[in-house]
Amino acid sequence: MKRRVLAAFLAMMLTCGVAFPGNAVHAAEVMDLSFAMQALAAEYIMNHSTTLENKVYVLPHELDIRIASIKLAALGYAIDTLTQEQIDYLTKVN
Repeated sequence: MKRRVLAAFLAMMLTCGVAFPGNAVHAAEVMDLSFAMQALAAEYIMNHSTTLENKVYVLPHELDIRIASIKLAALGYAIDTLTQEQIDYLTKVN
């Protein structure tokens, strides 16, 4: 399973650069986030392969937060923590 996922991931990475040359116009700052998410998606699939069904999944929100945190840390920033009032508001609105 792990080799198959890695092979699919590498094929996807090559396709992004070869089959879609228009991607070359995107800033590196955008592309690195995309590739980071793809890498974490492949890692997630490998780590959860025994429990995943054969279907399309939305990646867990925690992976988005992890990528954002790493990127912001590299730029010298951090993600703010919501106050309880903000959490209550967002929970009520959504």
